[in-house]
Amino acid sequence: AKAAADGNNQAAVAGMRLPTPLGVRVMDRFGNAIPGVGVTFKVTQGEGRLESGKSSHRAVTGADGLATTAFVLAAEAGQNSVKAVVEGTKQAIDFIAFGTEV
Repeated sequence: AKAAADGNNQAAVAGMRLPTPLGVRVMDRFGNAIPGVGVTFKVTQGEGRLESGKSSHRAVTGADGLATTAFVLAAEAGQNSVKAVVEGTKQAIDFIAFGTEV
């Protein structure tokens, strides 16, 4: 399986939800979507929160091979980072998002 990021390198006002969810698309070697794969998202920098309201969230790929989570930036301006790990593989994707001042 291979994984690709959706929604990386976004910016929004600090404390707000990113406009596009963070997503990981899991595909086979032919580029076909793989449904039912678990992806764990974990905040690695900043005080942002994932869809669950916590610093960690597990999502499962749908028929399109995409697993997503909403992300609310830390209340203070600056860089936030999230790592997504595809279960059953060594694939990991790092996301960066920036909180800006009002």
